[in-house]
Amino acid sequence: WGTGFPSAAIALGQIGIGLFSCCRNQLDAGAAHGEALVANFVYTTALKYTIQRPRPGDGTHNSMPSGHTSTAFTTAGSLWNFYGPWVGSAAVAMGTFTAVSRLATNAHHLSDVIAGATLGFIVGHSYAKHHLVAIAEREKESKVTWQVTPYFDARNDFGVSADFRF
Repeated sequence: WGTGFPSAAIALGQIGIGLFSCCRNQLDAGAAHGEALVANFVYTTALKYTIQRPRPGDGTHNSMPSGHTSTAFTTAGSLWNFYGPWVGSAAVAMGTFTAVSRLATNAHHLSDVIAGATLGFIVGHSYAKHHLVAIAEREKESKVTWQVTPYFDARNDFGVSADFRF
């Protein structure tokens, strides 16, 4: 789950559904997810080479943070924001499974998977929120509104006022 392939497939699926259904919000969800995955890869890689913490099993210097865990939680953060807690909770459960499996195989320290989960969820959440704000602004701008209001100022001054905005 944390290899990146399932997460990339989900992002591409979101984009594909958005393109074929002409649903701009679904397309934005896929774009946000894809951007978050790329950003998470960059942040995780930079931290690994900066910190250079040895792994518990073989001693190579690329343990902190867990890349598998951060990838899984990036997907969880993105899906939670776009599809709500039902989908998000399932993705968090898969991320947790990934973190536990990284500990069980002695590939990471506990602090590595906690850092990876925190980093991933924040990145996924942040990119999703950025796109959700853009969606809200776009929907706000594209709304067509109209209003009809009666008015009465005096005995001989009354009528109806109409306002149409697009």
